[in-house]
Amino acid sequence: MNKLYWLNEIKPSHRTQVGDKGFNLSQVMQHGYPVIPGFVISAEILHEYLENKSTSQTLVAELADSSLHLNVDNWRQLQQIALHLRQEIISSSLPTGLHAQIYEALETWESPYLVFRPSVALPNANSKTQNFSGLYESVFCPREEKAIALALKRIWSQLFSARSLRSEEHTSE
Repeated sequence: MNKLYWLNEIKPSHRTQVGDKGFNLSQVMQHGYPVIPGFVISAEILHEYLENKSTSQTLVAELADSSLHLNVDNWRQLQQIALHLRQEIISSSLPTGLHAQIYEALETWESPYLVFRPSVALPNANSKTQNFSGLYESVFCPREEKAIALALKRIWSQLFSARSLRSEEHTSE
């Protein structure tokens, strides 16, 4: 399984794996405009990560692919579930081999810092596309193994914030 997609190599068929932001940035780069080199960690890695959680953490894995409906009007329930899911992600380990692949990709970079920018793609988007702008924040970190792992888990944990789980905030009018 391909875990990283370099911006200069992303094809239209990769869009659901790299998200709209990653895809659009790659298109700008491939049309000759200046873009800082980068790569996208594929959505498959996030899915693999959530599916391979231990049985005590099955709620995270099930939530990713389920049609579980939370009572978004009960802010305490939503906040409690979101906090629990985010804590599980932050305290767990990244998929085996992902550290090595990220570090290998970083070998040619001179910058002591990294920016993780979340990118979302809707595989079955209809004409009333949801608005995700401002929903997920970028995470900056030093180029250190523990900091990179934490930054990636912080990005993934944003999927389970109370704001993200609340469906009304997604819909654009």
